[in-house]
Amino acid sequence: MLEQPNELRTYPTGAGYRSLMAGQDVVITLVAVDPPTEPCGPGVPVVAGVQKRQQIDQVQVVAAETLVFEVTVSRSDNGDIRGPFVHGKRGDRFLYVVWGVGTAADDFERFGRTKVLFNDVPPEVWSADLRCEFEATNDKDGPALASVRPRRVRWTSQ
Repeated sequence: MLEQPNELRTYPTGAGYRSLMAGQDVVITLVAVDPPTEPCGPGVPVVAGVQKRQQIDQVQVVAAETLVFEVTVSRSDNGDIRGPFVHGKRGDRFLYVVWGVGTAADDFERFGRTKVLFNDVPPEVWSADLRCEFEATNDKDGPALASVRPRRVRWTSQ
């Protein structure tokens, strides 16, 4: 079977992808609410950052009630979300918040990641700027690892 040229291919996309104007950059403010401060024991500093390709960017020591990260993504003409912070295959894109122990970006031992899914963005809130607040602590007082689901994440327009 012959492949179709790229401009004729269709890819599955989340409902929110189609309502975002093609080629538009979107600034996303990720807010980790109530991050765990001592999941590895007293005195062991917890750090978090956003995964940018294979690197960890914007690393912060967890010392407040919220952690705030800012990333920019863009939407291609075929409806795909792209950028150096974006991971996953077409139609299933997401951002990673990476958790670890250490004191800074150069002293960081990763122990897990939180996946923030673009498919969970309600279509009506897609805009040039988005805010994503998610519960950063799981039911056992550790970091919320794996995908944060809609009951633990809230997307809003800014």
